[in-house]
Amino acid sequence: MKESPLISVITITLNDLAGLKYTVGSIKNQTYSNYEHIVVDGMSNDGTVEFCVSTKEQLTRFSYISERDRGIFDAMNKGARVARGDVLVFINSGDGLTDESVLSFVAEKWSDSEAWQWGYGAVRFIDSNRVPFWGEVQPPFNRRRFQLGRQHIPHPACYVDREFFLDNGAFDQSFGTAADQEFFVRVCRTHPPAVWIRFLADFTIGGVSSNETTWSRERIWHLMRVKNGALIANNRHIDRVASIGLAFADRFTSGLRQLLRGGPKF
Repeated sequence: MKESPLISVITITLNDLAGLKYTVGSIKNQTYSNYEHIVVDGMSNDGTVEFCVSTKEQLTRFSYISERDRGIFDAMNKGARVARGDVLVFINSGDGLTDESVLSFVAEKWSDSEAWQWGYGAVRFIDSNRVPFWGEVQPPFNRRRFQLGRQHIPHPACYVDREFFLDNGAFDQSFGTAADQEFFVRVCRTHPPAVWIRFLADFTIGGVSSNETTWSRERIWHLMRVKNGALIANNRHIDRVASIGLAFADRFTSGLRQLLRGGPKF
């Protein structure tokens, strides 16, 4: 059995003071004490820095950086590089941990097993009032379904060995808002994740990736497969045609759902 891990909770934020306060409170209430909380701020001007200064004086496990970055995943990589923990989790501003025992649960899983380098659980979706309205559990992990974009791994509910994360190149920012999924595609070929049927994180709906179109999404997943040697039939052209087919299928399914609900037909 391994020793209890130091868990590094990394939060990125930009001009979201209310969301940051919620996230800090969620992490501060954890029963597990062997953690650090690192906030990476992109030079907010809404009182975030002043809040971070005050919080650092009150909480010994809290630290922050406030400087310009090149986007969401650059900031997340920055947090990972300064972290000292054995395990990383990215709980961004406005998101939170589902309950007070989440970190204790993950620490126990870490200590009991030598097998996993990364693992994920379930996520609840919450509205702007922090009220859960939906949950998502995706066991078992199916590598091919995931590579095709038919499964999604929620990064707020995903815990990764820090050295494993950095040794495997961290997040590739060229994949934009899908950089987290590309990292998981990259590592799942050799290291399948542990999967826990337990809610670990609350995710606030309305982020950047929520605005992606079906076409752009399938194009990104096609490029992920190109980069990581996971092409359908090992052929780039076949994979591209299949991506278009998947996009059409998603559009049709979405339109059918709207029709059944009495909304716009297409």
